Amino acid sequence: MLERDAESAAGDTDPSPAGKEPVTKGGAPPQGSTQKPSQSVPGPASSVGVPSRPRRRPPPQRPHRCPDCDKAFSYPSKLATHRLAHGGARPHPCPDCPKAFSYPSKLAAHRLTHSGARPHPCPDCPKSFCYPSKLAAHRHTHHATDARPYPCPHCPKAFSFPSKLAAHRLCHDPPTAPGSQATARHRCSSCDQAFGQRRLLLLHQRSHHQAESQGERE
Repeated sequence: MLERDAESAAGDTDPSPAGKEPVTKGGAPPQGSTQKPSQSVPGPASSVGVPSRPRRRPPPQRPHRCPDCDKAFSYPSKLATHRLAHGGARPHPCPDCPKAFSYPSKLAAHRLTHSGARPHPCPDCPKSFCYPSKLAAHRHTHHATDARPYPCPHCPKAFSFPSKLAAHRLCHDPPTAPGSQATARHRCSSCDQAFGQRRLLLLHQRSHHQAESQGERE
């Protein structure tokens, strides 16, 4: 009876080759085995919900290249307008003089010289100009600084330099001493005042014209 129990116990395990551990029924790894259960490898991250980078706009295409220089243009019409500068064509003549111009805008700017219109006055002095570019250049040259630490004691104006203040004060206090005749070269024809600068004389003469016009209205 003991022999039968030993045979039944031996039937629960499969015989294995020498040097290898027996494998139990049911597929479970034997005790002491170093085999690890397989782990799932994460796949590539999904792009759903991730904001895409903004695409850069491609540079504008300019297939129409000028044969006379390195410039290129998007449209044939712009190339044709540009080539007028190379060819010397001036299809826009001035009706007031023999001059002609390549573009209508240049003709319109030129015609201001005939009309005498100066629609761009300088806010810092009595001068006025035909073109905004000339006004900007004038202000950059003569009124570039914002600091005006030299005020006039007779009016609200202030100046950047003492020399400009001294020239301005001639409007209020014209020189009358005999020795000052050399500096006062510009004398008013309507009164006895003289000025060292012509622009100051013109500014002074405007006051005469304004007074005369007001007297005629009254």
